[in-house]
Amino acid sequence: MITLGDIEAARARIAGQVRTTPMLDASLARSQVAAAGVPWLKLELLQIGGSFKARGASHKVATLDDDALLVGVAWLAQGL
Repeated sequence: MITLGDIEAARARIAGQVRTTPMLDASLARSQVAAAGVPWLKLELLQIGGSFKARGASHKVATLDDDALLVGVAWLAQGL
């Protein structure tokens, strides 16, 4: 199970690697989305790559062990 501590550690690992993106209160859509609570929208489309992928990839690279780092990481850009 992922804990709040896990999330905070991941945030610290990728600090400075990705943009901090805003969250918007979508309470006007509450009746459309959920019966209870306030939905929030995380605007990851404002990342340089236009999605959450930069956040996940940065975290994965930050957690690689020494053997994996020796092998290296390849970035495959398609459609450019």
